[in-house]
Amino acid sequence: KFTPYFSYFPNFIYLQKTALNSTIYQYMQTSSVNFGAEFQAFYHPAKKWSISTGAAYTEQRKVQTNEWLPLTPPLQIFGEAEFDLTLKQWALHAYVRPKFVATQNKTAEFELSTPSFLVTDAGISFSRKNIQVISSVNNVFNNKYFNHLSVFRPIGIYEPARNIFIKLVIDLQKEI
Repeated sequence: KFTPYFSYFPNFIYLQKTALNSTIYQYMQTSSVNFGAEFQAFYHPAKKWSISTGAAYTEQRKVQTNEWLPLTPPLQIFGEAEFDLTLKQWALHAYVRPKFVATQNKTAEFELSTPSFLVTDAGISFSRKNIQVISSVNNVFNNKYFNHLSVFRPIGIYEPARNIFIKLVIDLQKEI
């Protein structure tokens, strides 16, 4: 699935930083063109396996000056591999989700560029009748990275480090 898009806004309203190291923004208005594309592909190599990938890209420019608009996300490429298996009365589901985000150097005045990063999430769950055990790890490799759109990026605060959680779900509406 491929979805390109193009938009023209005669009165686009956006937030603009007031200085390079400032956290104060002001509302601005300009005519702009916004364009990009999204892509998704799905593949099932075997009954219990599924693989998907996708990408998203956006550009935003001021029409009069051809300058970049602020707070535009960079190119993102993501994937997912999933595995499902049933063993006796237990169902197993496992996944791995890598995401690559490119460097964003198409920045507006007073906006910092952001380096690229790769972050991977993974998880596994077991379920049986009314019981489900879920375990997940976000940022498996504990990478330090900035999200270009984060309000914490200009003050040097990274996105969350590795996060591990285990959850037990018991559905009291079903029989045990």
